[in-house]
Amino acid sequence: MGRSRRRSSRKVSPWLIALALVFYVGAVGALSTESLAFRLLLTLGCIGAVVVIIGGFFAAADSPIAKVSRVARSRMGMVLTALGLTGLGLAAGWSEAKKRSDQAAAVARAAAEQEAAEAKFRAMSSAGHLDAARTAMDEGFDAATRTGGQLTLAECHLRAIPGSASEAPLANALLLECASRPARALILAAEHEVESGTGEDIFRRLGLARDMLRKIPASVPEHAIGEELIRTWRQREASERLAAAQKEVDLATDDTIFQRLEAADDHLQKIPTDTPERPLADSLQKKWQRRAALLRLSAARSAIKERAYVLATAHLAHVPPNSPFSATAIALSKKADSLRKADERRQAQSSADSDDVDAGSVGGGSGGRQRGSGGSVYVHSYTRRDGTYVRSHTRGSGRRR
Repeated sequence: MGRSRRRSSRKVSPWLIALALVFYVGAVGALSTESLAFRLLLTLGCIGAVVVIIGGFFAAADSPIAKVSRVARSRMGMVLTALGLTGLGLAAGWSEAKKRSDQAAAVARAAAEQEAAEAKFRAMSSAGHLDAARTAMDEGFDAATRTGGQLTLAECHLRAIPGSASEAPLANALLLECASRPARALILAAEHEVESGTGEDIFRRLGLARDMLRKIPASVPEHAIGEELIRTWRQREASERLAAAQKEVDLATDDTIFQRLEAADDHLQKIPTDTPERPLADSLQKKWQRRAALLRLSAARSAIKERAYVLATAHLAHVPPNSPFSATAIALSKKADSLRKADERRQAQSSADSDDVDAGSVGGGSGGRQRGSGGSVYVHSYTRRDGTYVRSHTRGSGRRR
C-alpha cells in the first residue's frame, strides 16, 4: 500500500510543480504589467544575478562575489530555471505595458488632434466655413444623379455661419441642397425597388418604395415628387391587386376553389379606397363571396349526407354572418348538430343493448332471463358494466343475428 502511494505521488508531483511554475510566470507577468517599479526592480535583479554568476570567475577566491557565484553554480539548474521563468514573466509584462502605453498615446494624440481641429473650426471665418462646406459637398458628388458628398461635414460648416453674416443667404441655400441630396437618393432607390418587382414580389417592393418616400422631409422640393410617386404607385398597386385577384379565380379548380377565392378576396381587400379600382373591387368581392358561400353550402350538404358532421361544420363556419345565405348556414348547422347527436344516441343504445345481452345467462338469479308466455322474455334486475342499475322488465324474445 505504501509503495503504491509513493508511486502515485511521484506521478502527480511533476504536474503540481508545472502548475506552480505556470502560476509563478503569470503572477510575475501580471505584477510587472501593473507596476513599473516592480518591473524595473525585478529586471535589475535578474541582470544582477547574471552579473554575479559571471563575475565570480574573475573575482578573488575569497571575495563575496566569488562565494555567491560558487553557490549559484552548484545549483545551476535551479538558478537557470528561476531566471528563465522570471524572464518569461517580465517579457510578458514589458510587452503588455508597451501595448497599453501605445494605446494611451494613440488616445492622447486623437484627443489632441480633435482639440486642434475644433480650435481651427472655431477660428474660421464665415467665408472660410462657406468654402469648406463647398469642398465637402464636392467630395463624392455624382453630377448625373445630383447626389452624394460629405453632407454632414458641410452642414456643420454651414450652421456655424451666423445669420447676420453676408454669407448667410448662400449658406441657407446650400443647407437646402444638403437636405435635397438624400431625398433624391431616396427617390432613386424607391424607383429601383419598383422597377425590380415582378409577380407577387411587386406588392412588397411597392410597400418598401412608399416607406422610403415617406422619409423625405416636407421642407425640400423633392417632397412633392415623392407624394406624386406615392399616388401613382398606389394606383398601380390597385391595378396589380385587381389583376392578381382575377388570376386567382381563373386558376381555381374543384380542389383549390376555396383557397383561390380566399386569396382573391385578400387582394381585393388591400385595394385602397381612394383609387378608381375600388368600386370594381367591391363588386367583384360581393360576387365572389356569394359564389364561395354557395359552394360552402353545397359542400356542407354533401358532408351531412355522408355523416361527416365535423367537415360540414367547418364549411358552414366560413359563411360570413352578413352573407345573404347566413340563415341557410345556421339552419344547416343546426341540422348537422341534431343528426350528430341522434347518431351518438343510436350508438349509445346499440352499445347498451349489447351489454344487456351479455350481462347474464337466461334463468333464475340476478342478471338472468326467463322466457315467458307469448314469446316474451322476463329479464331480472342487474347492474351494467358501467355501474348503471337496470330494474327487472319484460322484453321481446327476438333473436340477435
